[in-house]
Amino acid sequence: MDTRHVAAAAPKSTSGAKLARTAKFVFRNRALYIMLIPGMLYFLVFKYFPLLGSVIAFQDYNIFKGFWNSEWVGFKWFGQFLSYPNLNRLLTNTLIAIIWTL
Repeated sequence: MDTRHVAAAAPKSTSGAKLARTAKFVFRNRALYIMLIPGMLYFLVFKYFPLLGSVIAFQDYNIFKGFWNSEWVGFKWFGQFLSYPNLNRLLTNTLIAIIWTL
């Protein structure tokens, strides 16, 4: 059996060497990363940032206090919605409206 072609274990590189290789790779391909910027901005502005508005569902939101200073109420509004007497009618009408728009 010929053992000349058995690869030796690769030496472990330090995190500094990995960082340098990564920086070199990014610099070498900087044009591709620059082309990514508009797409990333699109998703941040139109897809990710609007999710912050979902916080209002868990707050007693006050427009003058804003997102960060309004009182946190947790699932209070969800409990109120689920205990609404006409919930079945409301959900039925919503489903019918959705089906009509198809």
